[in-house]
Formats: sequence, structure tokens, C-alpha cells
Amino acid sequence: MKKTTMFLVLIMLICLISCDTVTNYAIRIPVNRHPTLTIDNQTGHHVIITAPVSTNITNGARTQHQPADTSGIINVTYRIDQIELTEQVTMNNADATVILTRRPPVLTIANQTGYLVNIIAPLSTDIGNNERIQFQSSVMDGIIDVTYRIGQINFTEQVTINNADATVTLTRRPPTITVVNQTNNMVSIIAPERSPNIPIPHGGNTHFLSPAFNQNINIMYSIGRMSFTEQVAMQNQDVTVTLTRRPPTITVLNNVGVTVNNIFIRITGSPSWLGGNIVYRDNRAQLGAAEGAQIGVISGSIINNNSIPIWFGDLDISGDSHISDYRYDIRIDDVQGNTYVKNNVQIINDLELIFTRSDIP
Repeated sequence: MKKTTMFLVLIMLICLISCDTVTNYAIRIPVNRHPTLTIDNQTGHHVIITAPVSTNITNGARTQHQPADTSGIINVTYRIDQIELTEQVTMNNADATVILTRRPPVLTIANQTGYLVNIIAPLSTDIGNNERIQFQSSVMDGIIDVTYRIGQINFTEQVTINNADATVTLTRRPPTITVVNQTNNMVSIIAPERSPNIPIPHGGNTHFLSPAFNQNINIMYSIGRMSFTEQVAMQNQDVTVTLTRRPPTITVLNNVGVTVNNIFIRITGSPSWLGGNIVYRDNRAQLGAAEGAQIGVISGSIINNNSIPIWFGDLDISGDSHISDYRYDIRIDDVQGNTYVKNNVQIINDLELIFTRSDIP
């Protein structure tokens, strides 16, 4: 009985030892796996991986790939917008990580022109004065033309991109034309840029941008209904134009012997006359019959040996020498139907005209 029991105990010990040996042997079997390439996007942009795998990665994210070749240099090619970039990673039959950091350069455009600018290229946008915009460069290395417009003039600044962010500061602008009113009248600018509806008082001024470089610019203005033009030679500098010309006043003295009720004026050589009946508006004599009864309009006339002042500012007429040479024809009609004319009269400043019977054509 004792022999049998000892034999059974011996068999159980052998079995326990055999199981432990098998278990330990199974745990120590090595496990072989393919190395992994981790691609980490730290560019600040969404990237499109084109090699060695095709995928997209948002900024701050990563992707893993098991390349076929796990020994040597692997090119990781990716694209941000239209620019293709490459990072290299060395694999030595072990896991590896490549961190993507290269990105297109950022171009900053700063506006220091003093005016709102319209960017035409390489993008289309507006920038207020003392403001700036940023955008991705379309090249990693090269020269970019920044074209912009102020008023009617285009400018181009060049900036060199050399695999790094760059800033271009816009400072060029059109010259400024300052117009000073010394006419002793209210003035309205007509061209090259119409002034606001508020006329410029005597002693006041306004300014605007020149529409062109290196050419003569016409400054056209009106006082009342009469227009004038001053010319200024524009180079690349600001200029000031002082307006002094104003509508003259002619005093018509009637010495024809009868009452006069019509006055006409025209530029010498013009086929048509301006004027008509003498009327009083705004407390001064004007020409042109009133269309029916109007409040504040009174018909007038010049009795013999009396005079009346006529301000050219009430006439739609030019005061420019290249149009009129300051020469005008003046005609009066009396109540008996007679006509009196003074031809080719040069009127630059205020002038008195004495009409007699000898002025009948």
C-alpha cells in the first residue's frame, strides 16, 4: 500500500514539472512584426500626403503607415494648397516618426499709403490705411509682384520670398492736388474730381488725388453758372493750385435815347445768344424771361441815361481763354425794336459798356 501511494505522488510531481516547462517555453517565443512609420502634422495647415501613402491629415493629427521598405531613407511628400513639400526620415528596421513642419511662406501686406488701397494681385481685396492682411505665398522661393490701386493709378511693389515669411509695406500713392479758393466767391470743383455738394468758401480749400503722373491736369471749377479751368503740371509730388479767376460784372449804360428791356451776351463767333428780358432775382439783375409769374421775380428795364450791372456768374458761359479768348459780343434791344451791338469785347475784369445810337449794326 505504501509503495503504491509513493508511486502516485511521484507521477504527479513529474506532471507538474512538465507543465511548468512547457508554459515557460511558450512565453519566451519571440513575436516578429513590421515597423511602423508615424507621420505627425505640425505645419499649422491641413496637409495632403501623396507618398509613401495617400491620405489627408488635419493640423495636430497623425497617421501611421507600414512601409514595404523598412531600411533606408523614406521621402514623405505632402501638399499644402498648391505647394509640394518633402520631409525625409531614416528607418532602420524599427519604428520611426517624421514630424511635418514645413509650410508655404506667409506674405504680409501692410498699407502705409495714407489711403484705402485695392489689392489687384496676387489676390483681390481692400486694405484700409494702417491695416494689414496675410495670405499664403504661392511660391517657396521667388519674386512676387504686389499690384494695387489708389484712385485711378496702379502701383506695383516686389517682394522676394526665400523659404521664409515676408512683409511688403505699401507707401507709394498718387500725388495730392490741393485747391485753394481765393476768388472772393463760393466755388464748386467740377473736374478732375467733382467736389462734394458743399461749395468751397472763399479762403477755404479741398484736396484730392491726381488721376495721373507726369502730365497736365485740368482743374475745372464753377462760380455760379460760369465755368473756369486752371491747368497744373503733375510730376510725382503734391501740388497746390490757387483759384483767383471769377466771373466779371459788366455795367451796361443806356445812352441810346429810349428804354432798353433786353440784354444778350455770347462768346464771339458763337451762333446763339444767351440772355433775354431783364429780370430781378435774388436782389440782382439777371437775364432771361421768367416763365410765368414767379414769387420774387420782377421784370426790369434800363431807362435812358441809366445803367444796370450784369454778373457773368448768372450765365452758362465759359471763362476760359482757349474757348472764349475772353472776348464776347453784347447786344441790347430797346422797346422800339432797335438792336445795338458791341462785338469782340475783351472782358477779363469788371467793365462798363456805354451803348449809343452808333452801336446799331
